[in-house]
Amino acid sequence: MDTAGIVPPQGANSNFWNRELPLKALEKARPKYDAILIDEYQDFRDEWLKLCLVLCKKQEYNGTVSENLFMAGDRLQSIYNPHEHTWKSLGVNVTGRSKLLKHSYRSGKSHIDLALDFLMSDGSMKKEVERFYEGREGIENEQTGENFIDFLEGGFEVINDILNKVLLDMRYDPEDVLVLAPTHAAAERLYFKLDPFLKSKSIITKDIVPGKIIITTYHSSKGLECKVCVLLNVNKLNVNKAQDKKLLYVGMTRASQRLYIHARDFESESFARQLKYGEFDQAT
Repeated sequence: MDTAGIVPPQGANSNFWNRELPLKALEKARPKYDAILIDEYQDFRDEWLKLCLVLCKKQEYNGTVSENLFMAGDRLQSIYNPHEHTWKSLGVNVTGRSKLLKHSYRSGKSHIDLALDFLMSDGSMKKEVERFYEGREGIENEQTGENFIDFLEGGFEVINDILNKVLLDMRYDPEDVLVLAPTHAAAERLYFKLDPFLKSKSIITKDIVPGKIIITTYHSSKGLECKVCVLLNVNKLNVNKAQDKKLLYVGMTRASQRLYIHARDFESESFARQLKYGEFDQAT
């Protein structure tokens, strides 16, 4: 906003933040930084990346003059930006300058295996894995500790029960636990169904708070990680939406030790059923 020199209008919509503001900033931007680091680049829109390029001073290296732009990301977790970047059109030369990282330091091996099986059952997603990761072969897991998956069927009472078990019997700290819901409204409904003890140990927020179980949405979970993750109402996600499949993939890779997948039932057609029974029609 400083670069654009404007004040956002009250109630500014997504079009203002995603397009209008960066385009205004592009009109006034000048080279300012020696280097720019972009994390989660896959969620940056083209206009945002163009602005970063303009703000970055050009440097000479090995006879080539270009911007010192460092980008890290995972195309498979692009839950905010549905479009893939065309680097040539952006004026970014990545030929011979990209490094593929295939080591997972957070998610348990069983979590990664199930998440990739699930993702690659979709034809377009399988192509993304093959193109972005050069296939799943060679993906190494550096998490050597306990990793566990369980399925929870029923209403909110089963969530209440498992959270008590995790805190009281397994002796996890509240900040080690993350609960993801499809919507903010669902997160609130769960919170108000918790018993008094769990309510005192929980908070609805997208930030880690010491001493609290974090309850938030799948959309807000990017960048979060915990030892224990509970995925709420997986049966409510839309099986016909590719973005919902990616949302669930992101959720499944938040836990380092214990992953719980919840659904009202696992019999009706849903992502929850596919995950529990391994009903993956592997795409070709």
